Amino acid sequence: MSGIIKTIKCNSEITSLDLSIDGNKIALGSKENNIEIWNIENQKLLSKLYEHTDLIISLKWNSDAIKLVSGSFDNSIKIWYTITGECLLTLLYNYNIYCTIWSLDNTKIISGSDDGKISIWDSNSGNHLLNLEGHNYRVISITCSPDGTKIASCSFDETVRIWEIDSGICLLTLHEHIHWIFSTSWSPDGKKIASGSYVNTICINDAYSGECLLKFSGHTWTVKNISWSPDCKKLITNSSDNTLCVWNSITGECLLNRKLNNGWIVSIYWENNNNYKIVNVNNNNILIHNNCMKELYINLLCISKKSKFEVKKVLNNENILKIIINYLRLF
Repeated sequence: MSGIIKTIKCNSEITSLDLSIDGNKIALGSKENNIEIWNIENQKLLSKLYEHTDLIISLKWNSDAIKLVSGSFDNSIKIWYTITGECLLTLLYNYNIYCTIWSLDNTKIISGSDDGKISIWDSNSGNHLLNLEGHNYRVISITCSPDGTKIASCSFDETVRIWEIDSGICLLTLHEHIHWIFSTSWSPDGKKIASGSYVNTICINDAYSGECLLKFSGHTWTVKNISWSPDCKKLITNSSDNTLCVWNSITGECLLNRKLNNGWIVSIYWENNNNYKIVNVNNNNILIHNNCMKELYINLLCISKKSKFEVKKVLNNENILKIIINYLRLF
């Protein structure tokens, strides 16, 4: 994939990563069981966090990009103050932790584990508040609703479940997939939930009724991550087939398909409806990409069956490019 703007060279194999919500910092979990915090702009290592004793599978920044939560195969969750590198809390569980997120107000940590349970913790005291039981196999991904009252979880039991955070009640169970589900994402307007499976299927469901609104595919292997554009009109997915796709979320049309160096470990950050950053791993290098909108323009023109001559002409005509940019902002 072109458009690489930064490269961070690491000394060990990366097992997880998360880009801060402001797009300025990146947290990396390594095979040596430590966490590195980097400034993206100057590629400076800010801090290194030691305390986990096994693979770090999940990392998630809080909303102000000061605290970080990590989940590990050492059966623990840790909350870090990244400015000093201090571990504020260690939350112990009986099974491997596969995913961790913050509640919208940063007061809770929500984790998914190998036993199929979702745990809710107080992020200040570390107290275990609630277990959500319903999945019967590993919980791989959790996403929070935009109003902060609900979560959606996906599991290797082939279901997506929607839960009420305060009560722990399961409101809906979605059965569209026929294999393990690896990724789920709540749309910014709160109306839809997207999920991706091991057999490359992407489903979009109504978040209130559970109705399947759209089901499509295009990758050739596991859909590892899903991210909505702020206006909910586009989706970005990445896959274990080492590709990244941009989709029209209304029709399921693939607008862009580009090769990644490694499709397993990826973080996506939307700057606005038309601009995003992609971070992925190539060997021990962290690659930060800007979206290549020209590639998307070319793809749209090819979809419209324009000739190579016309494509070349468009790329050399800034006025036409501006017209296409304005067109893209409409869908």
